[in-house]
Amino acid sequence: RRNTQCREVVCSEAFGKQHLIDSSGELVIELESKAINRISHASSPFVTQIRRKIRVQNDELHYTIDMATESNPVLTKHLEAVLHRQHLCN
Repeated sequence: RRNTQCREVVCSEAFGKQHLIDSSGELVIELESKAINRISHASSPFVTQIRRKIRVQNDELHYTIDMATESNPVLTKHLEAVLHRQHLCN
């Protein structure tokens, strides 16, 4: 039986960083890069900084990513999404 009071968020990336957090109630996670590694065939402009914000409240997950690059050193919104949980009948 599934515990509906517990929320789990996993963030994983190609370079192996993962985060796992459990919580009940509203959950807000803010992650900011301290170092960026890239694959050998990455193209410029290279990413220099990434900031993620994940907020889970009730049946919604809000997700934003801000990025800075060599050509634009200011963190700028790159992606924003809102996911809605759908309750399906068995």
